[in-house]
Amino acid sequence: MTKKIAGLSAIFNNRGTVLQLYALQEAVKKLGYDYEVINYMNIRPFGQRMLGKWNLISTCLQDPGELRRRFLRRRARTNSQPYREGHEKLLQKYKHFLSHDIQLSENCYKSFEELKDGCTSYDAYVCGSDQIWNPMVYFNNPAYFLAFAPQSKRIAYAPSVALSSIPTKYREGMKQLISPIPHVSVREQSSVKILQELTGRSDIFSVVDPTMLLTRDDWNECAAPASIQGPYILCYIIESDAYVRQRVQMLAQRFKMPIVAIALNYLEIDDSSGVQQVFDAGPKDFLTLIRNAELVCTDSFHGTVFSILFQRPFYSFQRYAKTASSKTFSRISDMLQSLSLASRLVNRDTPMPENPFDINFEEPQRLLQQQCDFSWDYLKNALEDATAINSK
Repeated sequence: MTKKIAGLSAIFNNRGTVLQLYALQEAVKKLGYDYEVINYMNIRPFGQRMLGKWNLISTCLQDPGELRRRFLRRRARTNSQPYREGHEKLLQKYKHFLSHDIQLSENCYKSFEELKDGCTSYDAYVCGSDQIWNPMVYFNNPAYFLAFAPQSKRIAYAPSVALSSIPTKYREGMKQLISPIPHVSVREQSSVKILQELTGRSDIFSVVDPTMLLTRDDWNECAAPASIQGPYILCYIIESDAYVRQRVQMLAQRFKMPIVAIALNYLEIDDSSGVQQVFDAGPKDFLTLIRNAELVCTDSFHGTVFSILFQRPFYSFQRYAKTASSKTFSRISDMLQSLSLASRLVNRDTPMPENPFDINFEEPQRLLQQQCDFSWDYLKNALEDATAINSK
């Protein structure tokens, strides 16, 4: 009988989040196991919701203009029929992807106690990837450290800490949660040293994001049919600054190509400039838009990942906003450093390369293959070890 593996990660409507869910599912299946994503809906308690509100207040106090920008952005979205219609289509695409492309558990678990009582029928459990170990986002939720599962069955594959250091108040709790996990890997190389020092363990490794385990051919099969024809510059900006807008517009004018913007913070690109806004780019559309772009401008981790996988010229822009998500940029710089692509990082003080299309993916591909080989071996050995122990 084929052994059954459970995967646990955050589940919400985010392109990178659902694509890494899909990628880890497909990777484990390629290794010969059945795989199911535990349908865990993390409902944040009142204290965490209030902390999120306080972070917003703190951000606006540091940058008074941020409150006005958020108000205008929300009002514009509310009043924009294309946005409203596109958002509804986008929600349907996420729903379809999660129900048709992700193998979710039949039971939905809403608390750690429900997981502990009802999620008991698997041969091994894998947590990862995404920022589930970022204490500033999930507050050391024990579910994301598999604390509900038998200790010998726990495997961590590429969860992201995404911070350059762990705040003092979370350190002891994280240590207690990580120490019992037999197989621990993280996504960023910088997190390896942090967790080794925290736990006193040397057997903590860096592995690639699950999306990088799949090949370009795998992702081509997953991608949607193309809906935009002709050359374009794709803009996928999560938190941008005026310097991003200026540089993207400069590139468009210089190379006489239109800008296609995946509408996230869609006011960051001036509508009057003829930018084509895409309001309903679901996970599969996201893949297609990157694959077919002449140039990708992004500050997104997975926007950067898929630019590399599809070997599209790209720039990754440094984030500067005073928000929690901006502080996680180390995950992008770590990855690009490891693939000899640091020159594609752009910030306010560094000039962009003279020719953005002058990029050779041969060496990055070789380095990526080495990292993928190690990551496949790690995952294969961890699953064999966990399932062998449990079959005795």
